[in-house]
Amino acid sequence: MNQTRYKAEQRAALLDLLILGMYADAHLALAEDQRLNQVLLDLGVDEPTERRELLNAAVTRVRSSPLGRSELLGELCTRFSGPTECMSALGALQQVLAADGRIGQRERAFLADVEKLLS
Repeated sequence: MNQTRYKAEQRAALLDLLILGMYADAHLALAEDQRLNQVLLDLGVDEPTERRELLNAAVTRVRSSPLGRSELLGELCTRFSGPTECMSALGALQQVLAADGRIGQRERAFLADVEKLLS
């Protein structure tokens, strides 16, 4: 998956979206974290320190947002403008959520919400 076309704002939105997705089932799996790191590598972030800083910033943005989950999700999805960007974001989300070998009910519901917002 080639996500290097993302602008900085879109990359931040993608990371926030993936973090929200990982928290959807209240279970953070090591495989999901590893897949998230692979997404960052795909984005061209090669330095481990930079990846860690970007992930920490994303977690901070998500946790400190004054918006509710649905509002935040809606706002994040508006940052992806074209069909290619939307499909790439959705694909990255699906890969992260499936990284632990299962997509639970809450993760499926989250994925369905994202699909609606991106279509």
